[in-house]
Amino acid sequence: MDYYATFADLVRVSVDGWVEIAQRATRDPRVTPELFQAAAEGADTSAWPAEVAAVALAGAGAVRTQLGAASRYADGFIGGRYPGGLTPEQVAASDLPTVVATIALRRMYGAAVTEEVLAATKWADDFLKAIAAGTASLVPAAVAPAEAEAEVFYDFSPRAVTDDTLRGFA
Repeated sequence: MDYYATFADLVRVSVDGWVEIAQRATRDPRVTPELFQAAAEGADTSAWPAEVAAVALAGAGAVRTQLGAASRYADGFIGGRYPGGLTPEQVAASDLPTVVATIALRRMYGAAVTEEVLAATKWADDFLKAIAAGTASLVPAAVAPAEAEAEVFYDFSPRAVTDDTLRGFA
């Protein structure tokens, strides 16, 4: 999988959705959230001036680059635990899209990243470190065998203490 997160994941983790993504990606006030969304989704941008649409398309490309970089960053942690890779179903069922989108969003801030943003996104790095350390997992744990399939490891003798053997104890 090239990217663990999509534009939709990035919009979901951002504070202001497409507005924030468009501002961070283009830094051009002429690019509206609607134009940027159209550029990101490959929709028709002919309703906007060509030069503004070009800025939006370049910004969408920059975001794709950030999503790819954040995915490769995550691979550095995941590769040791899952050397065979993850299937798209495993990725979708995990928190990986949210983690990668959070890291990509933070990277979009560049040099303007604040301590507040760093603190708010630290959990994503910690999650990847926990995966690498083996204290967290991206795939669900194996399901326990059904009762009929369970193996008995211990066999206990029947109760040997009766009311008669306990007589005399207070």
